[in-house]
Amino acid sequence: MNTSPITYRIFTNENLLLSKVQGAVTFQNIVSNIYNLRADPNYVQGMNSFYDLTLCSNIDGDLNKLSEFGDLINDDMAIKNKCKTAILIPDDNQIIFRLVQGMVLMSSKSNIEHAFFKKANRHLAYQFLNCSQQIIVEIEK
Repeated sequence: MNTSPITYRIFTNENLLLSKVQGAVTFQNIVSNIYNLRADPNYVQGMNSFYDLTLCSNIDGDLNKLSEFGDLINDDMAIKNKCKTAILIPDDNQIIFRLVQGMVLMSSKSNIEHAFFKKANRHLAYQFLNCSQQIIVEIEK
């Protein structure tokens, strides 16, 4: 049974990873998710990603794991191809807003172009990744 607050689906035909977070998540959960993705045979380095955090209530944990997250995202040997990640955040959760803002700043050296969008502006996230209608339907589920 998967008890992780982070779930994902890979759409190989769209070159996209769709990940959703529900409830509270720790930096350890985030780092574990990265390792799980890299081990998934359907994951291809260089996929664009869409992270839906609209149902995420909090992000916290061991700051060493936050540092490890930064190292993993900025590792240009592991992430050789340029790609994009859109992060959708709740409209009214300032804690999530500030934490995601900081995490995006931590990844500024990465080959991944990160951008975050409030839920009310999710159409901009879809445009940023050039999402097909099929993917938009999946995200909106």
